[in-house]
Amino acid sequence: MRWWDLAILGVPAMLLIAVAVPVAFTPWGKTAALVMGLAAMAYVTAQMSVGALRLMWSLLRRFSYRRGAGRDFLVDELRSYHWVVTLLHSPRPEAVEGLLEQTANRAAALDAQLTANAAYGTTLLACNARCVTDAAGREVLRASSLLRRVDESDWYVNRPTRKVKPPTTNAIEPISALRLMGLATVLVLGMQANFIAVLERRSCGDGSCSRQPVTFLQAAEWLLHRLSWQSSSFEPLTWQSRSLGVATMFLGPVLAACVITGLRRHLRYQDEQKKMMYAHLDEEPAARSTVLLLVVNETERDAAIAAVCQQSGCTEPRTEQVDLHTVFRLGALGSNDIVLAHSEQGTVSSHGMTTTAGALLNHLSPDAVILTGVCYGLKSRKYDGGDQELGDLIVSTQLRAVDHRKVTVLDGERHEINRGPRPEPAIPLLSRARAATHGWTGPPVRFGAVLSLNTLLNDPEERGRLQRQDEEAIGGEMELAGLYAAAARTKTDWLLVKGISDWGRDKESAPQALAARNAADFVVRLLQLGGAKLAR
Repeated sequence: MRWWDLAILGVPAMLLIAVAVPVAFTPWGKTAALVMGLAAMAYVTAQMSVGALRLMWSLLRRFSYRRGAGRDFLVDELRSYHWVVTLLHSPRPEAVEGLLEQTANRAAALDAQLTANAAYGTTLLACNARCVTDAAGREVLRASSLLRRVDESDWYVNRPTRKVKPPTTNAIEPISALRLMGLATVLVLGMQANFIAVLERRSCGDGSCSRQPVTFLQAAEWLLHRLSWQSSSFEPLTWQSRSLGVATMFLGPVLAACVITGLRRHLRYQDEQKKMMYAHLDEEPAARSTVLLLVVNETERDAAIAAVCQQSGCTEPRTEQVDLHTVFRLGALGSNDIVLAHSEQGTVSSHGMTTTAGALLNHLSPDAVILTGVCYGLKSRKYDGGDQELGDLIVSTQLRAVDHRKVTVLDGERHEINRGPRPEPAIPLLSRARAATHGWTGPPVRFGAVLSLNTLLNDPEERGRLQRQDEEAIGGEMELAGLYAAAARTKTDWLLVKGISDWGRDKESAPQALAARNAADFVVRLLQLGGAKLAR
């Protein structure tokens, strides 16, 4: 224990003695002064006894730990911090895993909302095997993938979403008693000054009292000089007043020690707060990113939800209203929080991709947006002599918007000139997609230019015209141009990952589910790659 801690512990006793001394000289205060003195002694004795017992208990506990007896580090380490105890009861052992999963999800949600203040530490879910009364339930607890055992104990803890950090005691704002101490000191000095003035006037009698503090102001001035260890022009003659002066001289160092201690702790608290603020500014923007997935039909939506939730652990997607649109919160993949939204087909309607993506990008401000689902292929092995099969994947390396075009007649011949933009996706997303193909055991992934036009294509002649117009294109769809237009305004990174469900001719609905799920699985893989966030 440091010397200023001892000083603070002694303040109540010193104040009791300082009040008891003047009270003792009143006709009615001898008993009260005796009680105050005994109370001061009892307080000091109690503090010393408690400190000695704590020291003995700490030594005994450390000795028992070394001998391996009664070891329970988790409880002892967290004993002085905040606890919330939740009692879960189920007569069926098979329900234990479900209860653990629900509790872990709630703990993760609480941890995500926890303030960055280091005084609060991290949310930690802990279970004690001794609290499970059923043997089968204990076996389920031990075998659970949601928990891991703390070595040499009966405790099992969750795998938290972020590194567990203990609360920093220096970051906890000190409860300062300086104002209360100052008020108490002023009251005590006032009572003493009044008592000294009365005593000195009585002792003076008819003689000269020019050097004695016979008024309240003179007595207060003399006490303030005693408090600061300085001499005064007044000097009392009674032994009672001089005794109060000596007691006041000891009160001064105690108050100074308390003030210094309080200021030191307050400065240390401010330093910790500044460190935490700068650490938060440095780390928080780089800690996590939000990725928006966009789909245009129920098959694509269900495939994306199933693929993401299988890896993120979300049992039921949480819906949320964003502007006029309902979105699904699908949990986290690596350092990316996944949000899914459903747009209508095409780009020109009020429910189409341009307006839907524009509203969601403005309100959610995601770090990246990925358009996933199904598309048609233009390099079919069957129709074009290419290498594409149904279920293969297409990743855009360039958008070619073909709706914006010029049609003219020159020398009796019809000419079409494509005036649509040809933007490329963001480097981080495209690079991550290429890296995700390493070790990928799913269907082949084709990278190339993708046509985007507001035409639901199911005609061999129109398909042939598009192929002749752009021989490099490997696939086509209806929404990427609208997504690009919205993303360009907010400068959001974008990418298309879709599965081939048809060839723009002889359409069948059966291959859509497989193509959508293949695309969703590949999106999950690229989001999990390296566990890093998607950001420039």
